[in-house]
Amino acid sequence: IDSIDECKDEYENPQQTICFHFDNTIMEQMKANRYSIFPGNTEASELELWVQGIIFGLIKNENGIYKAKDPNNDDLIFEDYWCELASDRDDAYRIFCEKIDIFGPVISEFIEKLRADEGEHSYKAKLKEANDPKKYLEIISQSGLSMAQLNDKANKSTKDRLVEEAKCIKGMNL
Repeated sequence: IDSIDECKDEYENPQQTICFHFDNTIMEQMKANRYSIFPGNTEASELELWVQGIIFGLIKNENGIYKAKDPNNDDLIFEDYWCELASDRDDAYRIFCEKIDIFGPVISEFIEKLRADEGEHSYKAKLKEANDPKKYLEIISQSGLSMAQLNDKANKSTKDRLVEEAKCIKGMNL
C-alpha cells in the first residue's frame, strides 16, 4: 500500500504538470464522484465524521451558516480556521462530503488526539451525551429548528438528515 500512497500523492498533486490518467473525461468523473481505491470512503463514514464533527465542535452553525474547522488552511487564519459551508444543513453536508479529504482527516486526528490525551472515557462520555435524540436535536445538532418546524413539509429533508444523524450516533461504539 505504501507505493499506492506515493502514486496517489503524485496523481492528485495539483501542481503536477503531467497527467497520469489515460482519459480526461473518466478522470473528471472520478474526481466528481470522489472515487478512491482505498476502503472506508463510504457515505456511512462521511455521516459518522459529520456527526463527530458536530459533537466535538469541529462543525458549527454560527449565525445560520454552517462552518467546519480547517486548521491546515492558512488562508482561513483570520477566521480562526473556520471554513464556511452553507446556510442550509443539507447543502452544508453535501459540501462537507465533497471536501471529505480535507475535513475527514482533521476530525479523525482530533478524535485520536482526544482519546490519547483524555482517554477513551472522555470520548465515550460525549457520545453518550449526544445519544439522547431529544438533546441531540435541541442542543448538540445546532439545527436551529424546533420539532414543530421540523414536522413542516418544507423541512422534511433536514428532518431526515437529523434522523440519520441520530441513528448514526446510536450505531457508534458507545
